[in-house]
Amino acid sequence: MSQESTQEITLEINDMLGSLSYPESKPSIFKVDDHLRTAGRDNDYDPEALAIGPYHHGKSGLQNMDQLKIWYLKQLLSRRNETVERYVIAVAAMEERARRCYAEPVDLDGHKFIKMMVLDGCFLIELLRYHSMKDLRTADDPIFKNERILSQLHHDIMLLENQLPFFVLNQLFNMTKIEDSRDDIIGLVLCFIDGMFLNVAVSKVYQKLPTQNIDHLCSLIHEICCLPFVGTILHKNVGKSQFRNLIAYEQYMPDCEARYVSDYTFFMHCLIRTPEDVRLLCYYGIIGNWLGDDKEICEMFNRLGKNILTSTKFSYAQIFSDVNCECQRRSNSWITNLRRNYFGSSWSIISLLAAIALLILTLLQTLYTILSYYNHIVISFRYMRMHACALKFVDEMDASNFLTLGATHACSSGTRLAVVLLACAAIFLRANPLLTGLASQSCCRFFLFRKNPLEAYAQVIPSPALSITAAEVVSRGRNNLFMSHME
Repeated sequence: MSQESTQEITLEINDMLGSLSYPESKPSIFKVDDHLRTAGRDNDYDPEALAIGPYHHGKSGLQNMDQLKIWYLKQLLSRRNETVERYVIAVAAMEERARRCYAEPVDLDGHKFIKMMVLDGCFLIELLRYHSMKDLRTADDPIFKNERILSQLHHDIMLLENQLPFFVLNQLFNMTKIEDSRDDIIGLVLCFIDGMFLNVAVSKVYQKLPTQNIDHLCSLIHEICCLPFVGTILHKNVGKSQFRNLIAYEQYMPDCEARYVSDYTFFMHCLIRTPEDVRLLCYYGIIGNWLGDDKEICEMFNRLGKNILTSTKFSYAQIFSDVNCECQRRSNSWITNLRRNYFGSSWSIISLLAAIALLILTLLQTLYTILSYYNHIVISFRYMRMHACALKFVDEMDASNFLTLGATHACSSGTRLAVVLLACAAIFLRANPLLTGLASQSCCRFFLFRKNPLEAYAQVIPSPALSITAAEVVSRGRNNLFMSHME
């Protein structure tokens, strides 16, 4: 390379360095790049009816609102009985500062830029006033006679690319202020977007809202969302696009350490995978489905969570940590797999309950069989012991003593019962003929004393060795014992 070429390049770089100037303020109004647009739809970031600011100025399809801007400005000047010159002068003084608020170069000369700022700024201020102060409207106002147009304006004035610097709006508002307690720019904006927030009073938001860091209307919405007591932002018409624009604002804002909306969206993106997840969260009151379709909510958060950057101080880091610790427990993993793979339907649960009931009945039947067998063994063992005692007792007593003890009604009933039981055992064991006969007589005497001869007769086991018949025993016992009992 020649020395002349080197010097020429050096001079060009020095000129570039000399012309470099650091902006006094950082940009706050950005154009959304393709990286975020691919995760959503174009109309999430582009206006539907109203162009505000330089990014969408003059686009085809948005020029119909230009006549309404002029009409609103005419009404403003007519009400105040003044010309537009003072507004042009005020905006011209803020031109350079306003240009620096846009991150992209503004391809408009000074005249067009100032004209755009005056028309757009006055239109926004009058729109906010007409929304809250119905007495200022005219009967033929085309915006408030058409709900569709008003819904489109709700969508358009909240877009990140469709903004004017807030200090421009505030200056024009103060220049056009009317004597009315409701005429406050923050209060008017809150009333205009009141339908977006659920279960939150505008007055409460206004008291807690920090107003010193507001860059534009989208920034104002972001400040409201960061308040801890504000409810769900999920309006039927603007909820999805507003979420996307708030996320884009946090993604592009420099030195934005706390990205609350991005963190919340990413958390819900991780939490919601299927419409059943949405239904479960709605059931426990964690989210509110105001779109009416669980599938639509699921798809919305799945799209919103793509290509976003969370904050360095992630707001839900502790929740993520707790969930991971809970999922690492084997018991929870087993229960989850069991529910998902084997009990996904109600029929599976019914089949399980039927199987459990059948198992319980089988166990009860088995237990009953075991107890019956056990009772049979116990009774048999008792009979064996009783038989052994009877044999021993019979061996130790002679026949006359046994007969006397069994037939004496004066002895105690407990003794008679023992003698009868032993006599029955002797009969059952088929002892010697004499002993069997004596035992039969003793048994009959006892039961006849109890006035139950039929049962006594049934309890006597006939034996060929008996010296008297059972009928004779019963007859004799009735005559003897009843006579004694009467005496």
